[in-house]
Amino acid sequence: MKKTILIIALICNFTLLFGENLYKSTRSICDWSLTQSQITGKTTDFNAQVHRVPDKELSTYKNYILNHISGLDFDGSLKPEIYYQENDQIYRDFIFVNNRLSAISCRYALLNEKQFMTIFSDLKKDFGAPETKREQTTTTHSFKKGDTAALFMIRSKAGGFEARLYFYTNDLFKRIIIQVE
Repeated sequence: MKKTILIIALICNFTLLFGENLYKSTRSICDWSLTQSQITGKTTDFNAQVHRVPDKELSTYKNYILNHISGLDFDGSLKPEIYYQENDQIYRDFIFVNNRLSAISCRYALLNEKQFMTIFSDLKKDFGAPETKREQTTTTHSFKKGDTAALFMIRSKAGGFEARLYFYTNDLFKRIIIQVE
């Protein structure tokens, strides 16, 4: 039986959904029972064409959560499909496992101090105090509440911060293991 992971990467309009607005719109989608067709209706605020990454380019697609999922694919039965919308500064992608939303990531090219603090404050308000880990140039803040976990990974960069924000279902790896077995 062929298993599929579907990723829809949506590169958001920089001026429309930067910082707090992107966080809030993404957080509101964290319903881990949503299907691909249901997500499409929830992301109509992005004015960009949807593109599919060709299969031959899938191995070069970069996503922290996808890397961990791929590590569990011992027999090559998990085949990702990646879709994206483009813009300059930020994008987010949606990972589906067994036609259910399982992870969302947002990648910010550059956040200033105020934007960083707004997102971090919203995360703390939604999830409580994080567990923080510092490694060389990256600081990772881990949050968990209910059926959702979040990772906010930041790196200092000239003019601000490069950041990645991941939301995922607490049973993500259980979903993968059940599919692989």
